[in-house]
Amino acid sequence: MGSSIYSNIEAMNSRRYYDINSNKLAKANAQLASGRLESDPSENPSAAAVGSVLTSTIMAQTQAVANVTQASALIQLATGSLSSMSQILVTMKSRASQANSGAISPAQRSMLDREYQTLLSQVDKMANTTWNGIALFAGAGGTATRIGTADSIGNEEGTTTADISGTVVLAGFVSGAVRSVDVRGSDSTAATINVDIGGQIFSGSITYGTEGNYVLSSKKDPTSSVTLEVTGTGLDSTKTIKDQLSQLFKMDVGAPLSFRSASTDLSAKITSVSSGQAASKVYSLSYGYDEGAGKVIYKLSSGDSVWLKEFDPKTAADALLNKASRTVVFENGFKIITADNNNETAPLGGYEIINISGGTNVSMSFQIGENSSDALSLEFQSATTALLDISGTDISRQDSAADAVVKIESALAQVNNMIAGLGSKKTQLSFTNQSLNLQIQNETAARATFTDADIAAALQDSQQYQALVNMSASIFQNNLTIPKKLADMVASVLRM
Repeated sequence: MGSSIYSNIEAMNSRRYYDINSNKLAKANAQLASGRLESDPSENPSAAAVGSVLTSTIMAQTQAVANVTQASALIQLATGSLSSMSQILVTMKSRASQANSGAISPAQRSMLDREYQTLLSQVDKMANTTWNGIALFAGAGGTATRIGTADSIGNEEGTTTADISGTVVLAGFVSGAVRSVDVRGSDSTAATINVDIGGQIFSGSITYGTEGNYVLSSKKDPTSSVTLEVTGTGLDSTKTIKDQLSQLFKMDVGAPLSFRSASTDLSAKITSVSSGQAASKVYSLSYGYDEGAGKVIYKLSSGDSVWLKEFDPKTAADALLNKASRTVVFENGFKIITADNNNETAPLGGYEIINISGGTNVSMSFQIGENSSDALSLEFQSATTALLDISGTDISRQDSAADAVVKIESALAQVNNMIAGLGSKKTQLSFTNQSLNLQIQNETAARATFTDADIAAALQDSQQYQALVNMSASIFQNNLTIPKKLADMVASVLRM
């Protein structure tokens, strides 16, 4: 195209390059200022979308790391309390073992018991260790199911032996499988028998070679018993007695006999039962009036422990005057409410069986990954004296000290198992923390390829396009003078 005053093509061309270079300079400067590859997502929507997804993942994982840290701190707090509790129980066991010795006097045993009771209260204090206001080891109320008259028996059929009848008669509260049978000669004429049924020890003696009914009474509650009918004279040694008892209770075949006392429906007299903090197991509930003491006695038994509550009767024998209900709370937290019209002085026979299950743990869940399904659940079992089944224990007597040793050993095993379980969770959290940090690092690097500016390249572009902008601006300014130069040239020719 020739020279033209009307259309300044050279100026238009230089202006176009000026705009191109200015835009590239602006983009390079924006990258330098923001550190981002694209300041406007519309410039590269796919990269922006990928970057957004990766950012969401990284943020979730970063929070998961914080959750892992919190869970680890919680476990450290919990295991610290449990370790202290374990040390308390070790000391209690030492004091109980010391009291279970005939070498010390009753006064010395009483002093040991005072220290023991102080330590016992410390266990409950440690169980109330809190995290954000939640008591970790205090547990929650379980479910108390009343068996009533359903599925209950008053005696049990064993295996008929040569000298012992297969019918075993139960009295009071007996519940659970036969765990062990111990037979020892007490003298030349008789043997002492101890049978563990569901943790409850029944003790008695059998005279060698003599028929009759022999009663094995509970060491914890003498009103509970198991009666054996000896029908032959072949029980003439500890060995024959143990052999036939093992056969009777089916211990010789590895499937021991289980017992349950007859259950009475007390719902007309006791309207409500609730577990409180009582340990998960089977209990019996009964009450009766002691005419000699003028007291009504409510009794709760788990076989190996018995809790009693004594009250003055609400009325005399006249039941018509007896309208107020009574709330009875046992030391292990179990609670009952009696009926409004219940006459406490009326005779009562039988036991109601109560089964307490569940509800004794505190659960907390922590998200330890990107997704809500990536969760770690922490279970904190109850470790109160009630739920460790050591409430009410004492070492003021040698026999009670011996029982306390057994119970504390069981409590120690429970607490140490809790420590071990929480320790394994902390190990899991440690590996999870390492894995999350590595994932965050890798995903941050991946996101950088979509979202982060190359600062060195941006700086080079900025300098390059700044020079080009300056050059294109100069050329554009020069090209703007072309029409005037053409006009001047025409005027000069015309004057000639």
